Amino acid sequence: MINSGAGLTTGASSSSSSIQSAYNNPASGPLLLSDTEKWRMSYLPVMSVNMELGQVDNFSEDLNELTDIVDNPDSTSDNPTQVLNRFNKVLVEMGESGYIKNNVSFNAPLLPLYYRIDSSSVIGVGVKVGSQTGLRLLDDSLSFDSQNGSFSTASVIYIKNGIETEAAVSYSRSIFKISEGGSTNNQLYAGAKLKLINLRLSKQVFPLQQLDDSNVEDLVWDEYDNNLNSSTNIGLDLGIVWDSDLFRLGLVLENINSPEFSYGSIGQDCSKFAENTHSRNTCEAAAYFINNKGDIKGKEVHTKVSMFRFDGLAKLTNRWALSMALDISEYNDLVGFDNRWLNIATTYERKGNIFSSLRLGYQKNLAGTSTSSAMLGLTFFSLVSLDLEYGLQSIKVDGSKYPRRLGISLSVEESF
Repeated sequence: MINSGAGLTTGASSSSSSIQSAYNNPASGPLLLSDTEKWRMSYLPVMSVNMELGQVDNFSEDLNELTDIVDNPDSTSDNPTQVLNRFNKVLVEMGESGYIKNNVSFNAPLLPLYYRIDSSSVIGVGVKVGSQTGLRLLDDSLSFDSQNGSFSTASVIYIKNGIETEAAVSYSRSIFKISEGGSTNNQLYAGAKLKLINLRLSKQVFPLQQLDDSNVEDLVWDEYDNNLNSSTNIGLDLGIVWDSDLFRLGLVLENINSPEFSYGSIGQDCSKFAENTHSRNTCEAAAYFINNKGDIKGKEVHTKVSMFRFDGLAKLTNRWALSMALDISEYNDLVGFDNRWLNIATTYERKGNIFSSLRLGYQKNLAGTSTSSAMLGLTFFSLVSLDLEYGLQSIKVDGSKYPRRLGISLSVEESF
């Protein structure tokens, strides 16, 4: 799931001001509560949304134009040779770099919640729901039948979708401290988080020749239900944090047990569907890209691989901090994209009546699509946080430039 609240800007770091930081590192619980506090929680659901586009200019427009030409060759004034020359090049580019990916994430109301058991121990609970969808093109050549005057291609739109529901319980405590002059300014914290994870995973293949503006949305949802597979597993995270007056260092091992979840199968036993039906055609199209081209798998297992993440925080003043988070290893998201994120951010706590906190951040995917973004976050009245993401790479659509990544997160939680 994408980072939520102020975490959209600060990344998966042990933030000095956001309750979401303890969800990233299960050892951070005691850092959220002062000695006189017993509990802390988020107030309203935290909402985060972002979208990423592949490095293909006019991707959607070219795709729509191609489907129109395949459906009605008279919709273009170009001759067949011009159409073939143009779109066979476009199809290859789309297959290599064209995609659309979006993420949506919500926290349940009042959660995460952290409760102090004793002077050194904190227990936390949280529930998050996230959805991820990835769309890309599996390309095959475009051909022209001169006798019928028609174009045809085996190219398909390939959509993967995952809905993840996670309920988690964490325990964290101080395990070592250095006292200086009666204070405890240097402490090592350790924590563990047990997660119950349910994934509803689906894959869909739609031949371009069967798509039109009137039925594509219905086909997506119909096929989503047909190919849906729901599975539940347990995940375990471990974390440590060293906190001092000047800095904070954290290390997390996520999904130490590498839980596995199965996708709904596609392209299997197509004869069970009646001939010349949508289900039969999509099944055979998927089988072609599975068996003939080897581009996709008919049966697929998604593994939340065990991975390390390092995070750090430098306390420059009582109000100003620099933070960073780095995924030490790569991992696949729900829709099959490679990820390894670096995030660098700075936070200034104004403690003002209106603008109480300002955040600036930068993130880059060190694997896969190699996209990067700049982030800006503001907290109002020490309560409402609005964080925005703007991609640093761009694509062109009808001559205008648009960022490849856009994101927004809104949270209502008590600052500290």
